[in-house]
Amino acid sequence: MRTLKSRIFLLLMVLVFIVLQACAFSKSLRTVDTTSIDENASYTVILYGSRYSADMENLSILPIEGGKYTFEVYSPDFDYSLKKGVPAKDALKEAQAFLNRHHDYYRSIISKILDNEGNVIGYEVRPVYYPITFGVSDVLDVGYFIKNGKVIIKINLKPEIDRMLFDGDGMIRKVR
Repeated sequence: MRTLKSRIFLLLMVLVFIVLQACAFSKSLRTVDTTSIDENASYTVILYGSRYSADMENLSILPIEGGKYTFEVYSPDFDYSLKKGVPAKDALKEAQAFLNRHHDYYRSIISKILDNEGNVIGYEVRPVYYPITFGVSDVLDVGYFIKNGKVIIKINLKPEIDRMLFDGDGMIRKVR
């Protein structure tokens, strides 16, 4: 009896520790839709994805240069490219041209990335696809988290889209 209680207690303590670690990891940032970016700023252009012709896991991120935070993509270096010191007009044009490569691309949505005080620290340019293929237009699950003065960006396909695209062995499934 006592062993079972101690095992349950130990399991509960481990779960509490995991939850506390997850909360302590970082603070999640939010995004708010907008129609344009600050034309007076200079940007770092982060282009994530486009690893193969049918890659839908694409995103453009435009951190404002000289800001309080540095941005880091939670992914191997070969999954994204980075260009610093790009003027606003060129940054937005480059971000949208990058997303336009996919055959199901419809348009893009621009969102402000806000820190915990509500200050704009960058912009996200997200692709929207024709919904006929997957039943939804927005296929991405993107999170922005602050950890040690860095904005960590986690980019994934939504789980239901990932299941549609890939078999259990990671091989691309033909959708159409």
